[in-house]
Amino acid sequence: MDLLLGGWQTNGVLTLATGLPFTPSYQACNSDRDSGWCRPDVAGKWQASNASQFGWFTTADTLLAANGQVSGPWQRPQRGVQGNVGRNALWGPHFGQLDMSFFKTFPVTERLRIQFRAEAFNFTNHTNLGQPNGCVDCPGVNGRIFNAIGNYVPRQWQMATRIEF
Repeated sequence: MDLLLGGWQTNGVLTLATGLPFTPSYQACNSDRDSGWCRPDVAGKWQASNASQFGWFTTADTLLAANGQVSGPWQRPQRGVQGNVGRNALWGPHFGQLDMSFFKTFPVTERLRIQFRAEAFNFTNHTNLGQPNGCVDCPGVNGRIFNAIGNYVPRQWQMATRIEF
């Protein structure tokens, strides 16, 4: 029993990171580019109560078509006025990943040993989400996340045998 279950060694690397910042904007803002960037005004509570179901942040209920129009927590700024949302004011999803390795050395003779290794990348198979769509009033896509973070890798295993002599 000890030959199979005893003597295993494990290693782990836990990587945690905050989300990346992004700047919200509004649809058809090109007609308002008289004052700089396309940034809306915050006119209410924009934090989503359930980010997984309704989007990453609370979005506008209707298209912000006219200057000064308020929809949900957002307002389209008046002409010649920049919105009060700063650059990179909102943060995307956090990143978390656990990598693990397991290995055991089996003695064959006094000078010969065989080591079995198993390594798992993203051991918990946690999906790390990409950035949300930053448009506050774009129908169907506003505040939603449609893919995983760039270079996302689901759980992967690799195994190896090492001979020491």
